[in-house]
Amino acid sequence: MSAKILFSTKAAAVQDALRSEILEGALPPGASLLQEEIAARLGVSATPVREAFGLLEAEGLVERRPHKGVVVAVARQLEPLEADVIYRMRHVMEQVALRRLAAGEEPEVLADLKEVISAAEAARRASDFVEYRHLMSKFHRVLARGSGSAVLTGFMHQLISHSQFFVTSLTNDGLRSAHRNHRDLVNAVAAGDARAALEIAQRHLQENLRGVGTAGRRGQRGT
Repeated sequence: MSAKILFSTKAAAVQDALRSEILEGALPPGASLLQEEIAARLGVSATPVREAFGLLEAEGLVERRPHKGVVVAVARQLEPLEADVIYRMRHVMEQVALRRLAAGEEPEVLADLKEVISAAEAARRASDFVEYRHLMSKFHRVLARGSGSAVLTGFMHQLISHSQFFVTSLTNDGLRSAHRNHRDLVNAVAAGDARAALEIAQRHLQENLRGVGTAGRRGQRGT
């Protein structure tokens, strides 16, 4: 599965395309990532591919091995404390974005969030749970842009990738609950109600932490 190149830099576009393929299993753990092959497949030069490798390495999704070059990292289950820290850090940074969105800043981000909600509802009706999971993650990636900070956005993307790659998945019931929370968040910020948005975000955090624990006991894979 290839991603559309719709980003501000070619390196970011390649990074997103490869990240999606890794998280969706199209590029399995241990798979070699050949710079020239990826450049040709995505229609870019070697330079943005090389830069994307560095960005993905910072996220922990790829690693460099002697005599093998860049390969997809092997996912491991995070310890409960690590998972707890990741989700709580995400929550703190997302509060910045929610307050700005509720204040009417970043209207394009709000519009994009509404599109993600609509797409998620369509995926749920079609029982396309692969796409549904992808959109659950995409919601938070888009929300991160609401912070207005490239640094915070980049850091949030790293944390979200860790949530998907290293933390076990929510159940389908958990995903449906997450979607309801996402929809309620969008409605709250669209109404300019920052307090309600922050309360929903807190509820979402607690449900995520409970869901991760349940999924871990069931041995499910990342979201």
